[in-house]
Formats: sequence, structure tokens, C-alpha cells
Amino acid sequence: MGPGSDEPDYARIEALYFSWDVFPERSREFAVAALKAENLRWMHTFSAGVDDAFFGSLLERGVRLTTSSGAQAEPIAQTVFLYLLALSRDLPGWLEDQRQRRWNPRSVRELTGLHLGIVGLGPIGEEIARLGAAMGMRVTGLRRQPRGDEPCKTLPMEALEELLPQVDALVLAVPLPEA
Repeated sequence: MGPGSDEPDYARIEALYFSWDVFPERSREFAVAALKAENLRWMHTFSAGVDDAFFGSLLERGVRLTTSSGAQAEPIAQTVFLYLLALSRDLPGWLEDQRQRRWNPRSVRELTGLHLGIVGLGPIGEEIARLGAAMGMRVTGLRRQPRGDEPCKTLPMEALEELLPQVDALVLAVPLPEA
């Protein structure tokens, strides 16, 4: 805080770190600080998506911008498979039967051999593709521009309509844009 002021001393801010996910209620306050900090040299954000005008304005001012892109790829991919396994085995039905103290044998659909579609092959999508292949799934990914070094067959985003009827499961690993 500056002397006799409720405002931070923005001129002293040279580096910032913020996680939009952890502190969503502080996002506006953080953005204001970043924009008012004329000596800001470095900002790190936990989120991967930095293609919005706010970040562009910081880059134009010469602020070094770093992200934690990919830091959570493994746990997120593992959570995707938690849900795929739960759904393929009707875990909600099993749990309800257990609550009702009812014996009700259920069929299980193996993931092996199923076709997994992944929209978005950033670090999270690539880890999901790796786990899908390890589970014996046929994996097809979509990304804006396939590079050729992806861990699975990869198509451009325009192929989504063509891919949808072919897959048994579809994972969206892309940013959620504002509505």
C-alpha cells in the first residue's frame, strides 16, 4: 500500500502470479493491478489459455508472460479415465443397487477396442490419447492444425462432424470460451 492510501503501490509491482481457478472472485482486482503496474516485467498464470486481449495488452508493454500449461495434464487425464471406466461399467447403477441392498448383476463394456475421440491435443489431450492407447482404445484427435508428431491419428477441427458418428466416447480438451 502507498503511504496514507488504501491502494497498493502499483509502481513497486514487478512480478505477478495468479490462478483464475483458485481465486475467481479476485480476478478483476488482479487484472486491475496488472494493468496499473507500469513496472510489471513478468507475470505467471496457472491457466494455459493466454490468447485474450488482456494478455495481449501486457505482451505489448513488454511483460514476459509464462503459464503452467500442461502442469495438470496427468491428473486431468486420469480423471477422464475414471469417468470413462465408471460409465462403461454403470458405476452409478451399481452404487444405487448397493444403497438399495439389491443384487443386480450388470454387464461391463470394456474400453479395449472402443474408439476414443479427443477434441484438442494440447498437453491434456495428448495425455488422454496416451492413456487411451495404453487401455487398448483406438484414438483419434482433432486439433486446429495437425503437426504430424501427435501420439494418435490426428485430423483438423473441421473433421469433427465426420468423426462424431465413428467414436464411442468423445473428450473435449479445449478451452471453454465465454458464452
